[in-house]
Amino acid sequence: MMLTLSDIAKKEVRSLLRGKRGERRCVRLVYKDSPYIELAPVSLRACHPGSPRLTVFKKGLLGVRRDFTVLLDAAQSEQLDGAHIHYLQNARGPGAFEIFLAEERAAELPIVEPSAPKGEAAQKIQEFLDKEINPAIASHGGRAEILELNAGVAALKLSGGCQGCAASSLTLRQGIETRLKETFPEITEVVDRTDHAAGTAPYLPR
Repeated sequence: MMLTLSDIAKKEVRSLLRGKRGERRCVRLVYKDSPYIELAPVSLRACHPGSPRLTVFKKGLLGVRRDFTVLLDAAQSEQLDGAHIHYLQNARGPGAFEIFLAEERAAELPIVEPSAPKGEAAQKIQEFLDKEINPAIASHGGRAEILELNAGVAALKLSGGCQGCAASSLTLRQGIETRLKETFPEITEVVDRTDHAAGTAPYLPR
């Protein structure tokens, strides 16, 4: 069983488990065929002994130690194998854990050839999108492309499963925009130039 969590997702789980020790440092993963999941603190003793589980380790001053355990539904363990979990921060309220499954419709969607962004700065941003963002949203059949960078405003176009997806706004604002501003301080705003009405294969229909 393989499940990966981004650093920000691990940090949020630790926050949920703050003050808990030993076997109580466990969270149950609740997945309901949605891009968003729930990770709820539970006691290991209250769970079925045969529940699939994943131990997350953390490197500390004294070496590698167990950080926390993720418990899954046995019926979903195969479906969630190889998934990636990220946490979308929301400055105005609670954030959300987002899951990207290893195998979805991405392979069935047509390959979209990106247009080359103009300017060295835009090129670096596209390289970052291709390395850090697109591999994650590709599991939902999506892709992000920078169209223009002007006076600190980055104009993006979403395609594939993200074009017309009901969750695309949250993904852009709480995920992509946050990561871009952290990495490129010169970016002050991210705008969506996607024609969502023209989307032919949205991950979640609007």
